Amino acid sequence: MDFDSFAESYEREVAAAIRFARLPHRFFLEAKLDHLLATLRQRFENPRQVRALDLGCGTGLVDCLLKVHLPKLIGVDTSEKVLQTAKFRNPELEYRHVMDNLLPFEARSFDVVFAICVWHHVPPDRWRDFLAEISRVLAADGVLLIYEHNPWNPLTRVAVARCALDADCVLLTARQAAENVRSAGFGSIIIDYLLFLPFRSRFTEFCERKLLRKLPIGAQYALCATRR
Repeated sequence: MDFDSFAESYEREVAAAIRFARLPHRFFLEAKLDHLLATLRQRFENPRQVRALDLGCGTGLVDCLLKVHLPKLIGVDTSEKVLQTAKFRNPELEYRHVMDNLLPFEARSFDVVFAICVWHHVPPDRWRDFLAEISRVLAADGVLLIYEHNPWNPLTRVAVARCALDADCVLLTARQAAENVRSAGFGSIIIDYLLFLPFRSRFTEFCERKLLRKLPIGAQYALCATRR
């Protein structure tokens, strides 16, 4: 997918694809970011000191919400044009362009690498290299967090089918993701499912966090793994 051609319409395309749900894009972002931050608080004494990499940062929407919590955050993307928008939106953060599928960082540069709805854009014949690069830049005791569409959820399939950005995507189940991550040398893999209910309240957050998280019917899933 040539994301340069969608640099100006990126957010409109996403909003159009999920319009049938009558929910703003931010609703879906915040659900994933709540999970991400909760995970980091469990695993790191001071998340503000964590060296974090947003792999496939796009226009920096996620970073705009995360930067107050993760001031050492760095974003990367294969599209120079979307990075221009990200830099404009978050001038205090560092952004780098990815070329030839190689991350422009030394080995063990990050405590956390996360990719939000990125993997399904990676062709299957490049999955091994994709995960190998993540493993290379992740610290020995680092954490990998992957957020992806759940193909078992019918409404997710509707949203993906309607999104021009996903025209060439290959959805993978949580089980497939876990098998590939394990083959890449990661361990301690935990899968959580997210976004079961179309509204948020203390009650729904409790239900999703305590009662529903392991049911494979959420609109998206989170995979957490370590290199050990």
